Amino acid sequence: MYLKFVLFSVVLERAMRFIPLGRFVRGFASRRAAFEHRIAASPFWIFPLALLGLSDVVMRLVAHARALDATPLPASNLPLAFVYVRDPLWRDAYAHVATLVFLAVCAQSLMLALTYMRVRARPLAPIDLAIGGLAVVAFLADALGARVLESTDMYSYVANAHLGMARSYGTAITIDDPALRAVTTLTWGTLPPSPYGPLWHVYNRAIADVATLGDALLRLRLANVCAILALIAGLLAARVSHAAIAIVAFNPYLYAQFVVNGHNDLLPVVALVLGIVFVRRSIWLTVIATIAAGLVKLPLAFVGLATFLAIRSARTRIALGIGTLAAIVGMSLGVGGRAYVAALTFASQKATGTATGDGVLHAVVVALALGSLAFAFATRRRYWPAALGVPTLGAFFYPWYLLWLVPLAFARRDAVAPIVVGFPVVGLLLSDVFFTTRLEGIIAYAILAVATVVIFESEASATNALASDDGMQEIRRAELLA
Repeated sequence: MYLKFVLFSVVLERAMRFIPLGRFVRGFASRRAAFEHRIAASPFWIFPLALLGLSDVVMRLVAHARALDATPLPASNLPLAFVYVRDPLWRDAYAHVATLVFLAVCAQSLMLALTYMRVRARPLAPIDLAIGGLAVVAFLADALGARVLESTDMYSYVANAHLGMARSYGTAITIDDPALRAVTTLTWGTLPPSPYGPLWHVYNRAIADVATLGDALLRLRLANVCAILALIAGLLAARVSHAAIAIVAFNPYLYAQFVVNGHNDLLPVVALVLGIVFVRRSIWLTVIATIAAGLVKLPLAFVGLATFLAIRSARTRIALGIGTLAAIVGMSLGVGGRAYVAALTFASQKATGTATGDGVLHAVVVALALGSLAFAFATRRRYWPAALGVPTLGAFFYPWYLLWLVPLAFARRDAVAPIVVGFPVVGLLLSDVFFTTRLEGIIAYAILAVATVVIFESEASATNALASDDGMQEIRRAELLA
């Protein structure tokens, strides 16, 4: 998994330096204007409608995979079923399902690219904005109605809400609810100590500590619905380009991972993105957003350094960054205490103990990612390929951690399209449900990375776009005029 992600990151960020594609890209760019003219003439409603249909196709295929899976669910009265397969579905009776899912998510990424081109090429009329709003509502309703999960994380969140923060950080965890106990036993054996920060436990208990399991799962989904709406509203308020907003608002990956499966990465990432886009209006709002993100998931504290890249003064930027990190560590220790440290240590030891080769590669990727982030933070110059390794900063690496790249994408505005458009395909390639780590996965990564560079090469601004306020203003001006 790490090998595939490293390959994708390096090719995506620097393919034009190492692969002789220049002549081909220039030829592509010469024909791109005519192609974009045709896209601009297309009715806007086609694009969100196509993405909505593709999203529904994938959800139906996941439900079909659950029907094919012979593994008995631990309780017949579970409000949401889940696909449970220790071996990937990319084989035998499940091969056709995985193939169809792969084709569908490739179509999603392609349609997101076309959506970006269409919205950038021609300003949206009021009727287009209304259609876009209705499409977002349809995405949310479709995701809320999904009955099959690809992950059991939401069940663990409900268990943590019932246990409370102190007991969730323990190792000898006993779950009283029989359905929750059955799910966690099947998935983990014994529910592991929670690796999440104290703020998340307070938030999670307020949301999910209710009498019935179905209500708790629905409330977790609805909370993420509110986070998505807050993200879209914040981007609109910050006057981010409609093209960038469209590929976020219509992105099936976002709804599948964070509404259907309800993963808890969305809230802190939304806080970081809003902190970035509003940094020039209120630096203290940015500081609060970064602290909140770090108190939910500690690795996001380092991603939060990107929120300060717009500050020109190195002394102010470094002081705020170090102060923010110190506040996160201090508050985490003050509220979570030694139990939180022990839980993080447990997760790290479990991760490094799974496979020696993976553990070594993981450590290398993490070191490179942190080093590149520190370099960008100190110099405001540019992101090296390793900066795209930030989703690996956690003890484990899951497909939905791709969302951690979004703050970096919005900190360097010209990176939004290349990163966000690829989410559906990259997320699938990282999945252990529908894809393996075999050679075809690596080949698919290389093809996707090169295609992404070719399509979005003309989006790249100056290499040192972050080096001056003039560079940042040029990016914003170009996006506002798009």
